[in-house]
Amino acid sequence: MTTARTSQLVVRETEAEDQRRITIMLSTIAPDDHDALFERSVMLVASLLWQLSEKYPLRLIVGGEDSGLGSGPDHLLAMLRLLALCERRSSGESDWPPLATVSHASERGYTLAIIPWTNSDDPATMTADRILQAPQIEELTRAF
Repeated sequence: MTTARTSQLVVRETEAEDQRRITIMLSTIAPDDHDALFERSVMLVASLLWQLSEKYPLRLIVGGEDSGLGSGPDHLLAMLRLLALCERRSSGESDWPPLATVSHASERGYTLAIIPWTNSDDPATMTADRILQAPQIEELTRAF
């Protein structure tokens, strides 16, 4: 009605603020023969962070490290630093923080898990909205 009254296009954004938040989780556990795929997974996450940081508040979880939810160039730099310092681990206990901390009620939003090794028992499969495992990562990063 406002568009008709003012003769100017008016768009109402109805997306809830909590749906505009994105958490990216990168597993650091992968077998030794998946080292190259792990490196491509790190590059994929860096690219996603770079592209999404201008539009959305982001949170990065790499192994047991959590950047917290934030936005802006300083937060992007902190997330890229966290990503640059991560190392692949061949085995061990789960490298995710406790599941309760992954989805704080105050930080709900979209969760993307990047798992460089196909592992259906990973706890991220229970909390993530989208999961990219080895076959999808290989396809997406073929040009890298």
